[in-house]
Amino acid sequence: MTEAVATETPAELTPPEQVEAPDPMAELRKESDDFRSKAAAERKVNRDLETKLSAAQDLIDKLNGAKPSEDAMRVDAEKAATAKVAERIIRSEIRAAATGKLADPNDAHKFLDMSQFSVDDNGDVDSAELTWAIDDLVKRKGYLAAQTEASKSHGSADGGVRKGSKPEQITLAQVKQMHSDDIEAARLAGRLNDVLGVK
Repeated sequence: MTEAVATETPAELTPPEQVEAPDPMAELRKESDDFRSKAAAERKVNRDLETKLSAAQDLIDKLNGAKPSEDAMRVDAEKAATAKVAERIIRSEIRAAATGKLADPNDAHKFLDMSQFSVDDNGDVDSAELTWAIDDLVKRKGYLAAQTEASKSHGSADGGVRKGSKPEQITLAQVKQMHSDDIEAARLAGRLNDVLGVK
């Protein structure tokens, strides 16, 4: 007698159309999508950082004075204008103080240090300081001094300078000891005519 052999087909032996095979590309696509979303997030972070960096650079430029504010420019312009006005006041006060003491009052500001004088809040310059500076200038550089009425009319022990005569001349030895500004002032006053051969 023959026995019938029962045959069962195990699940693993089911035909391929019934079992879904794993898709190897699906996992790669999922990884690729994850990578793309991470890259997009990183790009957004980078753009945000670049914006912040640009804003920080602008702030640094402003703090370093690359572009002064309108207020700062106005304050600087006011300071410059005030300094120019103060210089004009000092020059005119020096000229006034030198009148009668120097032959040419306009020479005073050439030989004095203008920075030693200041203008107060009322627009005044210390007259005592101006007088002292002019007197000191006359002592140091006597050739700049104005002639007094006595020396003009009566002359001095050396005969003085009379109308039509030339001013007291400076010798070549004296010229060698003088500053270039003093030499020029003496030339303008006609006191170097002998040295220069001017008649």
